[in-house]
Amino acid sequence: MEWESFYKLANGNMWPDTDIVKHCVLACSQEESPAFVDFGCGTGNNVRFALENFCNVVAIDISETAISKLQAKFQHHILTQKLFTTIADIKSIEWESFVTLSNSKTILFVDCTTLQHLEARDQQQVIKSLSTYCNQHDKKGIFISKSLIHESRKTDFETYIISIEEKNRIMERYGTIKRSSRTLLDEEGLIQDYYTATVLLRPS
Repeated sequence: MEWESFYKLANGNMWPDTDIVKHCVLACSQEESPAFVDFGCGTGNNVRFALENFCNVVAIDISETAISKLQAKFQHHILTQKLFTTIADIKSIEWESFVTLSNSKTILFVDCTTLQHLEARDQQQVIKSLSTYCNQHDKKGIFISKSLIHESRKTDFETYIISIEEKNRIMERYGTIKRSSRTLLDEEGLIQDYYTATVLLRPS
């Protein structure tokens, strides 16, 4: 299944991901007016939480349908320029194009099961681009990533499942892991094991 086809059928819900919320709260409790960047935002499950807790929110997805549905949900926040949306492939984003990020000393980059659809080398390239942007613009970068480390059967989308050790090696090239957690889900016989980590990006 392709993402465009998926989002033509899916509307999402209003509930943010519990693991992402926990890591965001712990990571940003002492930060002053951080910006929130959600790549692979879908129809905005985590965006609603972000709009209630962060000064500026950037929502990115490769699916035009997903972004259109998100824009319909949060039209007021777009008009007041608290929410910025874009259709883009996270492998080739020009972070300098998001002028809104220049006003924030701290940027929270959130990956809620998006990078897992990229091969390991592409995941590394995305994290490198975040680190490079923060370094060049004197920003404190915090990266929160949630991904599958085990799935009991094949599902509709291609997923590149890598071990916790390999995931950590990729992230530790560009930052320091400050916190991690695991969540096991068992729904109708589909068992999924998720790993979430908070990384403080290092200047390159």
